[in-house]
Amino acid sequence: MSRPRSPEGTSRERRGSEDLRVRWRVDHEKSVLLSNFERRSWPRSVEDGEWNFYWASPHSVKQIFNPENNIRLADQQVLNHFPNHYELTRKDLMVKNLKRYKKELERVNAERAAESGCAAAELDLECIPATFILPNDFSLFAEEFRKQEHAGRQMWIMKPCSGSRGIGIFIISRLSQVRKWDPSRLAQGAAPKQNYVVSRYIADPHVSGRQAPSWQAPLQCNSSLTIADSPLLAARHAPLPTRHSPLWTLGRPASHRR
Repeated sequence: MSRPRSPEGTSRERRGSEDLRVRWRVDHEKSVLLSNFERRSWPRSVEDGEWNFYWASPHSVKQIFNPENNIRLADQQVLNHFPNHYELTRKDLMVKNLKRYKKELERVNAERAAESGCAAAELDLECIPATFILPNDFSLFAEEFRKQEHAGRQMWIMKPCSGSRGIGIFIISRLSQVRKWDPSRLAQGAAPKQNYVVSRYIADPHVSGRQAPSWQAPLQCNSSLTIADSPLLAARHAPLPTRHSPLWTLGRPASHRR
């Protein structure tokens, strides 16, 4: 694995401004990446640490961010993952973090209300639907499902915890469709079904809450587009950077996106 270097004293600095094109490295020869690099006339890095964009494997990313390796990224270097990205990209861990975030909001809201002596403000958290992890939460999910049966036909969405690219996702409307995740039905000693998350399906996400938001494009969190975690920035529609563009310039204001 290549080790990023400080820009001072490198051959990059010695070359000066003779070539401002972005230099790239990849761990996987994906045609979609290679064709886009070629279309932009970006050269492939041939020296360790002399890259600006690195489409790295999870293993390489872990090595780069391992404090024991004493590796620091330069301002002109960007990866396709950020540290601990699996906390968002794994569905079960994302559920855990969203629930923790919800509890933190409720705690802070209650503390502020107690300090001011006023009633706690109403929190609009409709964007976080009821979600359970199967098979561990099957009994809780079944209880919630039965509570809502009087409201008519229900829709829930099932997603594999560690899946990607939409594989394994399906919609359910009957409890019988998920009986295979019922632990009580597993034969003694049988391996449990693949872990899934099941969430109440939000049929109209753009109009949840009392007022419809003014924006129309849904936000989709994808680790392959994320270049920072505070705040999350997506570079999908970013203008073409140069080799000396700092990390934050890879983003483009929403009003300029196509």
